[in-house]
Amino acid sequence: MDIFEGGQAVSLAEILDNRYWRVQMQNELMTEFPESTVVSVKLNVPGWVKNSLVLKEVFETGWSEITTTALSVKKFADRKTGPEGFLVFDGDLKMIKTIMIDFEEHHPLGRLFDLDVMNLSESGKQLSRTSLGFPLRKCFVCGRAAKECAREGCHSAAEVIDVMNRIVGNAE
Repeated sequence: MDIFEGGQAVSLAEILDNRYWRVQMQNELMTEFPESTVVSVKLNVPGWVKNSLVLKEVFETGWSEITTTALSVKKFADRKTGPEGFLVFDGDLKMIKTIMIDFEEHHPLGRLFDLDVMNLSESGKQLSRTSLGFPLRKCFVCGRAAKECAREGCHSAAEVIDVMNRIVGNAE
């Protein structure tokens, strides 16, 4: 299995434009629902291919589970830079972040998701795992802190892709 099969590479400019779009969407939802918690849902995909048929299926599987407890506000976009969604929850920021961490750590596909949790009470900033006493996210390949491995370039793209393919294959 190759989760990137049929996908199209995106440019750095497209990735940066998408990041800007995502922040705008998050801000719009926090403004529209100032008493609620907003969750930005996307896949954690390294490299230049961010969307493919398999990646869409992975996203839709996780999305359907995560959305069961959200309010009626659900925005989904199938973008060249990958599928993304935004949810509004009627609940405490810390409680929602804990639920999202549980999904990331225990769902068979959870490690492939990036779930950012925020609300206006935190000045629109994302609540980090460590602020709640959870450890940093672990590397797909070796289990060290993922940001350290990415920053230091510890693993080849092929190694990371191989592990991602196994995660998806094992979840089927």
